[in-house]
Amino acid sequence: MDTTPCVLHLLDLADDAVSVRTFDDRIVYWNKGAERLYGWTVDEARGQRSRELLETQFPKPLAEIEEYFLKHGHWHGELLQKKRDGQPLTVASRWTLEHDRSGRPQHILEIGSDISRRLELEEHFYHSQKMESVARLAGGLAHDFANFLRVIAGRTDRITAALAPEDRLREDLDVIRKTTDRAATLTRQLLAFGRRQPVRPQLIDLNTLLVNMDRLLRRLIGDEVQVIAKLADEAGVVRADPGLLEQVVVNLIINAREAMPSGGSLTIETGRVDLDMKYVARHASLVPGVYAMLAVSDTGCGMDEEVQSRMFEPFFSTKHWGTGLGLSTAYSIVKQFGGSIWVSSEVRVGTTVKVYLPIAVQAPAPSPVAFDLSQLGGGETVLLVEHDEGLREALGETLRTHGYTVIEAANSAEALRLAEAHSTAIGLLVADAVELPAEDVAPTVSRLHSGLKTLYMSGYAGTAEISRRIFEPGCNFIRKPFTQLEFISKVQEILAGPRQ
Repeated sequence: MDTTPCVLHLLDLADDAVSVRTFDDRIVYWNKGAERLYGWTVDEARGQRSRELLETQFPKPLAEIEEYFLKHGHWHGELLQKKRDGQPLTVASRWTLEHDRSGRPQHILEIGSDISRRLELEEHFYHSQKMESVARLAGGLAHDFANFLRVIAGRTDRITAALAPEDRLREDLDVIRKTTDRAATLTRQLLAFGRRQPVRPQLIDLNTLLVNMDRLLRRLIGDEVQVIAKLADEAGVVRADPGLLEQVVVNLIINAREAMPSGGSLTIETGRVDLDMKYVARHASLVPGVYAMLAVSDTGCGMDEEVQSRMFEPFFSTKHWGTGLGLSTAYSIVKQFGGSIWVSSEVRVGTTVKVYLPIAVQAPAPSPVAFDLSQLGGGETVLLVEHDEGLREALGETLRTHGYTVIEAANSAEALRLAEAHSTAIGLLVADAVELPAEDVAPTVSRLHSGLKTLYMSGYAGTAEISRRIFEPGCNFIRKPFTQLEFISKVQEILAGPRQ
């Protein structure tokens, strides 16, 4: 092969792998780019058969490729190859037929570009698009479903309270109530997966969160599994919704427990890690920085490559009783707070799931004050605005039962009309954040009734305007679906608190 030192030097400066081989596939030239890409030095590669050295897999039969190449003098395509250390990679390969001075075919010039990272990013992008489409559908359905469940639960509680303690119907009602609670849990998972659930981020110490969940987690895990806790001295403070972050932990613990039906070892670990450019280059959704790390490891059955490729898909489960929302919900929640989840698993060895969340800088806020639910309201007037008739009636009955005067409205126009007509003070406006145009109703009612406080309800943060309304200073919010006690507790807390 005739080359000059200048040409060789220029080829060595190229980022791409440049090689020249004979028609029997023997390598005769190997530039520095090829050394960097594959790990083989020029002395090690020269004379070797390229296909054998790199364990090349072609996109179609080699005979077809060679026939096309000899006919047209060029070929390009994607090859699956391996580096010296066995690491697989995808290479965009371009072949050109080189002739001698007499015009006879002599060598094959090949230029290869590593496109593994590009393909990984493309796959991540397409997967995100698919997840977003499913999430949008799931979130919208779950919002309406949450209203239906609230009506069922409210009516069930009302009938139960009216029955004598020995009435046999209580058993049937208890079954209905428990089933409703299970459906509400599934609804919350759907809302969280769809990132359509309104969130109220707080500063949370990761270790404190786990310590407070200790009793719940041990009940979930059971006695057959050994629990090992490795909590770092300072795992860090993160900004997240505590309820949703607890849901992530519970989902990971349940998955780990179910992977060990005959018992085993479950390790919960926290730490603070500094992820550099080298690490995040292999993980598309992360940026360099300091993260709080939560890891849950088990010694269970593990997952093969096919299962791992689908583990974050909604409704995909290897268990006949599973909903397929555990990991997908955890994934969506963590992404919502700027973090990421990474999983390593080996069949018959076990699985480790690591959650990375960005470190926050401030200290956690103090815990909220608990209220006595046995106390009845002091006759305060509540303006309740809810478009769903069944839910509106159920909430109104709950408020009246607890000593409040209730004005019910189906929409904003009716709410304004009733507020203008009401002579005594209205102390609290309770409204669905999605249905009520707060910029019209709340300020107007506040001018008519000074000292008005507001409580928004929603299970669906569908627009930026709704999120802004929920999180503006002084705003009170309760997430659907909620229980009767949660609702009354929130009302009591707001009316007992300072003016907005």
